[in-house]
Order: sequence, then structure tokens, then C-alpha cells
Amino acid sequence: MILEVIDNLANKLGILIMLVFFLSRVRVFKKLILKKDISFSERIILSLIFGGMGIMGTYYGIPVMGSIANSRIIAVMIGGILGGPVVGLGAGLIAGFHRWVIDIGGITALACGISTVIQGAIGGYLHKKVGNKMINIWYPVSAVVIAEIIEMFLILAIATPFSTAVALVKIIILPMTAINSMGMMVSIIFVNNIYGEQEKTAAMNAQLALNIANRTLPFLREGL
Repeated sequence: MILEVIDNLANKLGILIMLVFFLSRVRVFKKLILKKDISFSERIILSLIFGGMGIMGTYYGIPVMGSIANSRIIAVMIGGILGGPVVGLGAGLIAGFHRWVIDIGGITALACGISTVIQGAIGGYLHKKVGNKMINIWYPVSAVVIAEIIEMFLILAIATPFSTAVALVKIIILPMTAINSMGMMVSIIFVNNIYGEQEKTAAMNAQLALNIANRTLPFLREGL
């Protein structure tokens, strides 16, 4: 059962990863991410984008014992990492509220809704650490592992009956932790490419300015 969940979740994750890749190639999105000061309206837009991606992560999830093994965490956490606490919490609230609403009374609906908000908040906290620069890939990957453990504890604490919650956690903890960690790793590589392109452009501009200065110095030495 665990291997089946891993296989299905990995296949579904590919769709979300492709969406992250295409977003990383959109010029308007790149400009928004590279801005050091994001306006409140821009934060709302980013919250909607990543919240919507989180909802997609729910719908592309795998039904397991009345719950859903999913990759929602990747969208809301990346939203927080890139846009800060407001975006992370906003995306988490959107995706978390949706998760609760579509399955009110479900065995893990409340626990998963709450954990999604926490995941967005963790992403926002990471933004304070990494800022608008290249991201050490192990920070977000470690955060995914911690966030998934928190989610499992919430399921055990809130879901009833407890015996069913235990059986569910035994099935989904390994697939969700492993697959979502890999998904986060690939997503951060795409994001780092945005920052890498910015640094490459800055270096090329600096080299161009230096070449111009080297060519003009002999004339300047002779006077105007």
C-alpha cells in the first residue's frame, strides 16, 4: 500500500512541479519575486497564486482511508519562502480552508486544514532567513520534513477514531515526507535559477561597464 501511494503521489507531483517551472519562466512573475519590497496588493496576488496551487495539490492528491495524501505543502511553503509571512499565511489559509470545506467532518479535514496554515507560516519564516537571494536547498527540505511530522501529530491529536488515525499515519507519513521533500528540492532549483539569472545579468553589466572604462581611459588621459 505504501509503495502504491508513493508511486501515485510521485506521478501527480510532476504536474505541480511543471507548473512551478512554467511560473519561474514567466517574466512578470520573475520581476515580482526579485523585488525587495513587495506591495500589499502584490502580496495578495502571490497569496492567490500559491493558494490556488495548494488547492491543485489537494485535487491531485491520492485518496487513502478517507484522507488525501497530497503535495499541497510545496505550493504554500514556496509562497512563504518567496513572498514572506503574509504570502505564506495567505496561501496557507486559502488552501487550508479549501481542504476543510471540501470534506467537513472528514477524518483529517480539520487537522490538514490547520497544518496547511502552519506550513505557509514556516515558509514565511524561512523568507526571513533567505531573503531575496539564492536559497540553501537543505533549509526548505528540512522544513518540509518538520512540517510533515507536525501534520502527522495533528492528525493523531485531532482525527477520530484514534486507531484509524494511527493506521492512516503509518501509510502516508513516509510517502508524503519523501515525495514532498524531493518536490521541494526540484522547485527550489527552479527558483534559484531566477536568482542565478539576476546575478549573471548583473555580472555581465558590470563587465560591460569595465570594458567601456578600459577603452575610454587612454582618451581621458590625453584630456578633453
